[in-house]
Amino acid sequence: MAEEVKSPSNKAKTVSGTNNSPLFRSSLSRQGFVIVAVPLLLSFFFIAGLKFLLDEAQAQADREAHSRQILAAANALGNSVVFAISDYLLDTMMPEAFTRTRYEGAIQRARSRMSELESLLPSQGPQKEMAVRMRGELEQTFKLFSAQQVSDGKLSMEMAQRSRALREMTNALLADTRNLIESEEAQLKRQGRTFSSYGRLIDIFLLVAVILNMVLAAVLMLGFLRNISQRLLVVMDNSNRLVSERELNPPVAGEDEIGKLDGVLHEAAVRLKEARRRERAIVENAREVICSLSENGLVLEVNQACVTAWGYRQDEILQGPIARLIHDADSQMFLEKLAECSSQKQSLSFECRLITGAGVLKNVLWSAQWSEMEERAFCVVLDITERKRAEEALKQSEERMRLVFEMMPLALLVMTPEGEVLSVNPAAEQHFGSAASDLQGRLVTNFFRLDKSGEKEIYLAELLNPPLHPLRRIYGRRVDGALFPAEVMSTAYDTSSLKGRLLIVKDVSREYEAERLKQSFVAMVGHELKSPLMSIHVCLEMLGKGFFGQLNEEGRDSVKTAEESVQRLIALVNEILDAEKLESGSISIAPQKTNLDKISTMAASAVSALAEAKKIRIDREKMDIEVTADTNRLVQVVVNLLSNAIKFSPPNSKVRLCAKVIGNMVEVSVEDNGRGVPCAHHQMVFERFHQVSPGDAKEKGGTGLGLAICKAIVEAHGGSIGVESEPPNGSRFWFTLPK
Repeated sequence: MAEEVKSPSNKAKTVSGTNNSPLFRSSLSRQGFVIVAVPLLLSFFFIAGLKFLLDEAQAQADREAHSRQILAAANALGNSVVFAISDYLLDTMMPEAFTRTRYEGAIQRARSRMSELESLLPSQGPQKEMAVRMRGELEQTFKLFSAQQVSDGKLSMEMAQRSRALREMTNALLADTRNLIESEEAQLKRQGRTFSSYGRLIDIFLLVAVILNMVLAAVLMLGFLRNISQRLLVVMDNSNRLVSERELNPPVAGEDEIGKLDGVLHEAAVRLKEARRRERAIVENAREVICSLSENGLVLEVNQACVTAWGYRQDEILQGPIARLIHDADSQMFLEKLAECSSQKQSLSFECRLITGAGVLKNVLWSAQWSEMEERAFCVVLDITERKRAEEALKQSEERMRLVFEMMPLALLVMTPEGEVLSVNPAAEQHFGSAASDLQGRLVTNFFRLDKSGEKEIYLAELLNPPLHPLRRIYGRRVDGALFPAEVMSTAYDTSSLKGRLLIVKDVSREYEAERLKQSFVAMVGHELKSPLMSIHVCLEMLGKGFFGQLNEEGRDSVKTAEESVQRLIALVNEILDAEKLESGSISIAPQKTNLDKISTMAASAVSALAEAKKIRIDREKMDIEVTADTNRLVQVVVNLLSNAIKFSPPNSKVRLCAKVIGNMVEVSVEDNGRGVPCAHHQMVFERFHQVSPGDAKEKGGTGLGLAICKAIVEAHGGSIGVESEPPNGSRFWFTLPK
């Protein structure tokens, strides 16, 4: 394997050392283009050269054909001239019609040959001059033909002269013709190559072009393949090394696709290495224990979290059986789960108990995944001890809530937002006289009515809205149709799995009966007790004034004591009646515009005798403030507050009565220098029959109803009442009213 890896590496060095030309450093597409383009370009040049040679050969052939035409025309001209002279001489010696026709035809042919020759010769140059001279000589020769015939006596002499002239002219013409032919032949020789020599040259050129093209293509292809194959071997080896996570070969040379691919492999190797490093860091720094186990339960790897989570060092766990850390009762189950994970080749999650290095028992959740390639199980172990405790606590809480739900003496109905009953407690079964199965699934409105006759049905909104209803009295309806007075409170619940309403129902039949008895008692007090007391009070008053005769000093004291006792009883009865009226809402409030100064004057006058008896001075500020209130009830409130202040103030002190405007409210306050009210009693002093000290009722007098009545009157006017005190520095009682 080492030799296989080394060979591509050495080849890569060879490739990078030999193929450093720009061609092999370019992209593969460019290299392929060059490999195809160079032979094509060379072929183009070869074709261009071949075309040039063919054109030259054709031009040479044309020149040779032209020269032959000139030679043929010159020879034909010479022959025509010779034939014309011969026919002329024959006609001269034996004039016949056919001979004259022959030499005249010969003359025409000679002139035609001359014209043809002139058309073949260039328009300028020696040959042209020669043609002009030949034309002149030819015409002079033909002039001799057209001379008149001489007489017979002079025939021999004339013929001799004409023959001599014709011979000279013919010789000159033939000489020029030979010169023209020789000139044309010399010109052909000066051109050097003949048409046949061009054919041989073209054959040689084609052979050389084909050989060069094949050699160049072979060289380029071999270089390309050598460059590609060597570097591809290196890239393939690098890919194998990347998969096996070994060190890669040095980067291959070149900027083509193979070089870029090798660069990508090197970059991937760097990123993979960094990812492995980060993955290892994540595993090592994870809070949960991460480990790998063999099929038989040996610990092969474990991260540092085992120190903090389990209390064991890594070397204490590695290569040891994990079962020794598992609780004895769970060890067999653990090994079975591990065997199941390895046999089924899938992930499993299971819980067991683990013993830490400190001997603490922890509940842990194992998430195991078997790796077929690694032949081991990779596990993440979560400490769920706290979750288990929370689940157990939740279970106990649910059990307690179930017990509370079942043991609650009030009827509880769990229902949907639409009013359908989902479940009820045993008290609801007793209240409505039916089993839970008969109540569930029905609308809650079936179990309530708004009147005692049971005819007026109740709407769901009256039971469910607002989310937290105040207590109110309606009538519950049992399954058999019987009605009972009930107090109902509704509250909404909204959890991840449930959403609806809880209806709390209380059977207040006993409370109704107690209320009826209380109202009967109040009516009895108002009619059967108050009237006799008023009669006794009148009699005592008449007795004290001497209507029935004069009494001695001791008798007057006894009557006075009895009269005070009766007054206290009458005041007690009046306060009880007022308190009940205020609580039941039957007391009447008649608000009207009134002045606070008038109210303070009336209240101060009412308690002046009590203040003088205790030597208490009442300081009143000017209260020119208009309010809308019931004058008599406000006087009752101020009198009550002033009476309490006088009762608990030391002699020779003062009580201050004042008022001020705060926004849209008016505050009236009474301040004294008494013992004060402890902070714990600031709210309770306004409850009925409450006394700060148990002996106050005997020592100071009073029923404990005065402040409760004050609170009811003030709240009926839309105000509030309170006390500010820091014992033993006196108290400040105040109440507010809307302007």
